[in-house]
Amino acid sequence: MTNKVILGVVVLALVALVAVFWKPWAPTVKVAVPDFCGWSTGGDCNHDVDCVPAGCSGQVCRGQHEENIVTTCEYKECYNAESYGMACSCVNGKCRWALSEGEEEYCGEMSWSVAREIAINSECLSEEPGTEISTNQYCNENTGTWWVDLILEREGCSPACVVNVNTGDAEINWRCTGLAQ
Repeated sequence: MTNKVILGVVVLALVALVAVFWKPWAPTVKVAVPDFCGWSTGGDCNHDVDCVPAGCSGQVCRGQHEENIVTTCEYKECYNAESYGMACSCVNGKCRWALSEGEEEYCGEMSWSVAREIAINSECLSEEPGTEISTNQYCNENTGTWWVDLILEREGCSPACVVNVNTGDAEINWRCTGLAQ
């Protein structure tokens, strides 16, 4: 094998590793309910309907295709998700407890609904025809930004609209992993 072929194989292996393991941000879900004590399996999901409450008391949030969860069948008031405004939801591709609809998530001083409106009216949707806003969003408290996944086909890329919570500016971060074509 030539040096170019070996180098090409090594580069492709590195790109694959980066695509699988690299996260350029630290996504967080702000939940202002410290007394809620439900737990999650972290099962994979694409939509909220992929996640279901489980366990005798409904205290476990799991993926609907995961095996059923065996619990001790004790009841604690802190398991009552509805009274804490919590819902078993798909968050960042994993089944987790999150604030239910009607409860507003914040990143710094900016609510998710404001960030979504900024993203919809920004260059994020006008730059590429057919681009749509996904239901997946992340708050990066370290950078003060909302990251909103975009539904857009571009090989090797997973684009997001990044909304700055301090300035209200929005731009696309392509999050591409491949070699130049």
